[in-house]
Amino acid sequence: MQGALCKTRSHETLCGMALAPGSHKQNEDGEDEEVVREGMFPMRIVTRLTGLNPDTIRAWERRYGAIAPPRTEGNTRLFTNEDIERLILLKEVVDLGHPIGQVGALPTPALEQLRTLERTRGAAHQPADSLEPLRSDYLDAVSRFDARRGVELLHQAAAHLPAREFVYRVALPILREVGARWSHGNLGIAHEHLATVQVRSALLTYQHLHPADRGAPRVITGTPEGHRHEFGIMIGALLAQLRGFEVIYLGVDLPCDELVWAARRAQPSLVLSAVSITLRPEEGERLIAMAKQLPDKTELWIGLPPTDTFASPNVRRFTAFEQLEMALTERRR
Repeated sequence: MQGALCKTRSHETLCGMALAPGSHKQNEDGEDEEVVREGMFPMRIVTRLTGLNPDTIRAWERRYGAIAPPRTEGNTRLFTNEDIERLILLKEVVDLGHPIGQVGALPTPALEQLRTLERTRGAAHQPADSLEPLRSDYLDAVSRFDARRGVELLHQAAAHLPAREFVYRVALPILREVGARWSHGNLGIAHEHLATVQVRSALLTYQHLHPADRGAPRVITGTPEGHRHEFGIMIGALLAQLRGFEVIYLGVDLPCDELVWAARRAQPSLVLSAVSITLRPEEGERLIAMAKQLPDKTELWIGLPPTDTFASPNVRRFTAFEQLEMALTERRR
């Protein structure tokens, strides 16, 4: 499986991803699947990439002419890169408060202008961020290698904020800003390591405060072999604990066969993995093979960069922690 990615304004679109031919069978939407053409995507993949369910996609097509996906000889929908991009854009505009009946038939440039206008209006009405001074002070402390002050600021935040708020309003913004400053040469690798160690310590403190109930469903977390960036699985593990799962945290750089071995003995509900860089084609194939070797009731979930085109019906993908939270909540119901 190979793919490339192109960017358009504020969101990404998939370009030229080749999917292996599939046998003639019925997909999860009740539609017969035939051979998938190169650069075309079946419904099951599109739902994962857009966050829309099949009924919504079909309704937007039939009632509002939002898209016009081509079909196979067996009348199965196959979606182009442009269809997926437009569905993502429509979902954003609808989420901003515009009824699909009013925007579904608008040209794509008009939708992009509408989205930009709404975002501008929303930004103008945003309340002041009360934690911005704390984050600024922390980044200043890191830049001066004032480790003691950095720890004080993070502990101050952790003492007053619930875990989820700390994740979204302190940890993630700090890590992203450190990464941005490093990429522009304003911070060094040593600065990045200092911030990583300190934020990691604060997140571990929250994990100890949220033990799972006895008998709770288990989640194994770990990054695949060759991937050493652990914040994806660390934050994912904390979010899973907040949703009542028992988390078995295995850390980074684990061969797929080791994750399978652990899953067969621990019998978790989920194996949760994450990567911070785009998967190579062979890595994607290993994940697909791994998913097929897991116990029958164990699912493989993976967090990916928004630019990663990896998709498989055997692996559930996430590109945002908010998506993961919603899925964890649904799984616990």
